[in-house]
Amino acid sequence: MVELLVENVRILKGSRARALDEDLAHRSGGDTKEMRSILPIVLALVDELEASGALHGYRLLPATRADLLRRLGRRREAAAAYRRALDLAGADAERRYLERRLAEAERA
Repeated sequence: MVELLVENVRILKGSRARALDEDLAHRSGGDTKEMRSILPIVLALVDELEASGALHGYRLLPATRADLLRRLGRRREAAAAYRRALDLAGADAERRYLERRLAEAERA
């Protein structure tokens, strides 16, 4: 899932995505606080990808966005993105996972 998203971002954003890949690789051994600092950048790329329509209907795009929003503490927006992801989800296991995450976002 992540590999496909990164590849699509790379196609859409060119060198900007490569720079993000390098930054993620560099920071992967870093602490959680440092990793959190790049989440807004990743969310902006996901939002641009979504706005482009390049992955329209791709079920994992709103789930990815929801997870990023959740990690950033933006629960209300995360809940809305989880609902969109549920609309596109197919497999029962995927639906159950998204329903759990949605419930968590709505509780907060």
